[in-house]
Amino acid sequence: MKQYIFLFALTAFVATAFVGCKNEDPSEHHFDNKLYISAAAFTDEMLIKNTESGYSRNIIVGIPSPVVGDVKAEIGVAPELLDQYRMAYYDTDAELLGEEFYQIENSQTHIPAGSVTSIPVTVKFHDTNLLDREKRYVLPVTILSASGMEILESARTLYFVFKGAALVNVVADLADSAYASPSWNGNADVANGMKQMTLEALINANKLDKMISTIMGIEDHFLIRLGDAGVPANQIQIATQYGNRTNSDLQIETKRWYHLAVTFDDGDIKVYLDGEEKFSGAVSMSSVDLGVKHNVGDVNEDGVGERFFWVGYSYDSKRCFDGKISEVRIWNRALTAEEINAPDHFYSVDANAEGLVSYWKFDEADRASSSIADHTINGNDMYVVNTIKWYDVMLPDPGK
Repeated sequence: MKQYIFLFALTAFVATAFVGCKNEDPSEHHFDNKLYISAAAFTDEMLIKNTESGYSRNIIVGIPSPVVGDVKAEIGVAPELLDQYRMAYYDTDAELLGEEFYQIENSQTHIPAGSVTSIPVTVKFHDTNLLDREKRYVLPVTILSASGMEILESARTLYFVFKGAALVNVVADLADSAYASPSWNGNADVANGMKQMTLEALINANKLDKMISTIMGIEDHFLIRLGDAGVPANQIQIATQYGNRTNSDLQIETKRWYHLAVTFDDGDIKVYLDGEEKFSGAVSMSSVDLGVKHNVGDVNEDGVGERFFWVGYSYDSKRCFDGKISEVRIWNRALTAEEINAPDHFYSVDANAEGLVSYWKFDEADRASSSIADHTINGNDMYVVNTIKWYDVMLPDPGK
């Protein structure tokens, strides 16, 4: 849960008079000792995310100059101001946030004698992950009353806004033969002996002009790739030590995002594209081992030697994936179609979800980093070979 305190100098709110009070004389703000909400802005936007169930905000009121006695104030919700918000911010579709999603603690506050700022009033928001990401919700919170002090109308109300937004903002571009691998020095056992398994990723191919482009897996064991001899370069193929599986329904376009999920259940394989089952078949293998330990210095296989789990590479550099990738996951169970199609599942999951053994988001804040963090407790970070380019995105696209 995140907590912020809105601090605001008097000169700031003088310059930023609220739109709904444009006709008020700004000169009054300089000379009158009036009560106001201290805030850098009078709207505070929070994101509706399935991984974020609550937020906390502190509201502080202030006065320009200290006075002899305490200044008491009451903070509360003002539903009647929703229309004012709609007009001021040209957001006619905004809805009032339901009272079941918030709680105001200690709505009574005061500015101690001789001070210019109040004791904070805390607003706690909960279960916000249950809100509809396609809508915008607003909660107007205002100074309801004050004792012995006028209220500055242009700085009286704060609007808390909840909206759906992109869940993925940065992705890795594996152009120029960049790829990554976990050395499995954390906990390799979690990815071995898997009688059930799901591999997932968001992919977007820049080009598909090679015979084979590798998405992830281990050569000659269990590999997700595009193309092959006799297979179109844009067609996904599951290549295993007991045979390869594909069909024409697994063809993809370049420069388009896809969510890819491959499930394995005691030899039975299913492939989903954007949540739709496109392939179902079987191979004669009962379990999968992806946690093959190796050294960070192992940068390639050169067509020979022991095979490892890679993202964007297999066998040799001629088979690298030229495209963008995000949300790479390994589960030790076969996800159902319902789980794969759960709200926001393509773009984000709980790192503590049952059966999630590796989770590489490929959204590193440090763009110069040579490693990709594993967001599960297993700590199997990836190391990077060559230089990954980072690409800003908005997924899902709010405009679609």
